[in-house]
Amino acid sequence: MNIRSDIIGFLYIVKEEKYYRHYRRGLNKIIPEIFVPVSKPKILDHVYDLNEQRIGIVGGIFLKKSNIYKEELIERLVMGIESIKLEDTHSLILEELYLFNKDDIEFIENRTGLQVIEGIDVIVAFLGRVLEDIYRILEDDLRNKEVLIIGNYGDLTQNIIKAICTKVRFVTLIGDYNNDIEDLIIEVLEKTGLSIFYSKSIEKILPNYSIIINLDENPDIDISKIRKQVIMFDLSTKGAMNKLMMNGKGPKAIEDFIFQLNQENIKENQWIEDLMPSYVYEYFYPTESAKLKKICVGGNLYNIEDFADYYVKDRGKL
Repeated sequence: MNIRSDIIGFLYIVKEEKYYRHYRRGLNKIIPEIFVPVSKPKILDHVYDLNEQRIGIVGGIFLKKSNIYKEELIERLVMGIESIKLEDTHSLILEELYLFNKDDIEFIENRTGLQVIEGIDVIVAFLGRVLEDIYRILEDDLRNKEVLIIGNYGDLTQNIIKAICTKVRFVTLIGDYNNDIEDLIIEVLEKTGLSIFYSKSIEKILPNYSIIINLDENPDIDISKIRKQVIMFDLSTKGAMNKLMMNGKGPKAIEDFIFQLNQENIKENQWIEDLMPSYVYEYFYPTESAKLKKICVGGNLYNIEDFADYYVKDRGKL
């Protein structure tokens, strides 16, 4: 497995709890909580490859984000990034990416001049494989399943269709599509034979689907109409589907894929953990060399085998 050759410089912002533990060491342990700074941007470490070439930096920025408005949180983040990024920094990896929606990410990119790594490319690349593994464990036929895709995000929607079009029987699109949807439907049908149905109304058809892929940050759906044994992926930046199901009713959605860090290419670093979410892995390695280890469901990590077993035997555990 080879590390990507185009890495020049990244800024890796660790999550608040990591930075807080680091800050509250030594004499800082005795500082009363009230005197802990609200924001203290700091470079925590440098990341090197095995040739001792620096490929990025690790930073901490905000320590206390409770009881503040999101706009203030983002402003602190942007100002912190500006104060610690280096001249060759071009990409931004946020361990707490889930805090931000698409508008937030666009704002952060525009203000900092850095590209926020979102991980969606590696998720799409592995989507079909994960579905195949789940249905193989369930001893069910994926090729007989119908898929519902909620929300339109242009190229992302098309890439998802291309990733699963040879593996499922039928795809339905729900969202505000323009006239290009007809061209997409015809193209996919001609190339793969897959039928695609488009509808602006979701309520009547929602119970029909075994697989749901949500892209919408604000889906307007009645979750009571979703099958109890649906396989659901939430690829929205806000984790919208799982938030709709916070009351514990209905199945929770797969939010992310977790990959194995290859220590043969990156010099050991205390901040970058052995298991990487998609948005960390996507930056470091090419998709074809990825080693999928777990899936993230409702904030918890599962082996695919465990997920499939719970799906069949005891959905409540999820």
